[in-house]
This record gives sequence, structure tokens and C-alpha cells, in this order.
Amino acid sequence: MKLCTSCRKSGYFKRLYTLLAECLTSHRNRLVRIHIIYTRTVMLVSRHPFQSWKEIQNQYPDYMTSLGPWDKDTVIEYLADEHPELFPHPRDQIDALIADAQVARVLTFTV
Repeated sequence: MKLCTSCRKSGYFKRLYTLLAECLTSHRNRLVRIHIIYTRTVMLVSRHPFQSWKEIQNQYPDYMTSLGPWDKDTVIEYLADEHPELFPHPRDQIDALIADAQVARVLTFTV
């Protein structure tokens, strides 16, 4: 399909594409369900669709407790409030989890 000259010059379709891409990204991020998992040795976040805490416990032998599944924004808010010593910022670590091929990620803290 070819665009007419006035459509190409106006940038209408480029703006429309940008808005659509932002919308899809926003919806995808809201659909991601994340567990926060506390073990004796690490704290991690996971996108794995666990059915119960018992399934998480079976996956992590030193499991202590877990929260979730929660949406991305709720996880970020909780981590920022409860663990201000996380570094990089929880938003960066959760964005990395969502972008990563791995379904779980160990959280890192300032030293």
C-alpha cells in the first residue's frame, strides 16, 4: 500500500503507529503477573504462572514466603516502598525482567 504525498508529509501515520505501539506496550505490561519470592539466600521476582505458593516452594528449596501475583505497577510500588535499598531502582529491575527471556530474576541491592 502506498501513501499519498500529503499523508507522508503530514506524518499522520507515523504518529498513529507510535501511539498504537505505546498502547500495546502499556497493555502488555499491565497483563504481566509477577510474584515476589523471598528465599533464605535471595529475593527474586518471577513471571512464571505459579498456581500456588506450594508450587513456588517446590521450585525454590530455601523458600520462605512470596507475594503476588501482582501487576507490574503494584510490584514496583511495593518494592520501592518496602525495599528502598534496591539498586537499580525497582522499575528498572522489573522492566529488565519483562524484557528478559528468563522468567525469574534475582533482585539486586546497594552494597
